Amino acid sequence: MAPGTWMTIAAAFMALTLVVSASRLLNIGVNLLIPVLIGGVCIGCRAIEDGQGIHFTHLLAGFTRKPRGLLLVGLLYMLAVMLLAVTIGVVVALSRSGNSLLPLLTAVLLFVPLAMAFWLAPPLVVFHDFSALEALRTSFVVAWRNFPPFLFYGALVLCAAVIASLPLLLGWLVLLPVLYASQYAFYCDVFFEQ
Repeated sequence: MAPGTWMTIAAAFMALTLVVSASRLLNIGVNLLIPVLIGGVCIGCRAIEDGQGIHFTHLLAGFTRKPRGLLLVGLLYMLAVMLLAVTIGVVVALSRSGNSLLPLLTAVLLFVPLAMAFWLAPPLVVFHDFSALEALRTSFVVAWRNFPPFLFYGALVLCAAVIASLPLLLGWLVLLPVLYASQYAFYCDVFFEQ
């Protein structure tokens, strides 16, 4: 529904994250900001279900509904990514003369659980009053219990991301709405469908 609004939200989402990440000082803020924006988009998806439709202001709705929990999810994500980067750096340094696939394998083995933990965290914080840690734990457990579809979905998203990036990132104007609407659909499927 409302493809024009969705594309405007996607463009603003991309512009906001690109502008913030362009500054070294503010670059850290991107990780803090993304869960808040995703939380807002989830609120917009719920509004569509309730027959109210999605509006551009939903992008920022996470700042008025559970911002502390969403920012804490972002902070934990940022710390996890930094730890992941350090770990991969150590593996790269230790494997220079050895297996060149080891750093890639390490990155995949560390990033998949990280994605599992953060995938459903924003809607769990927004709609269930979960703390950031409860949301991360629940998201991981849900993704683990649904691991084959989660992995298949991740592979599809990776392929779509490559394709969306080719024409000057313009494909992301379509992919972002599909990605976040499908995230909300997965959340609803897991928690509400019989």
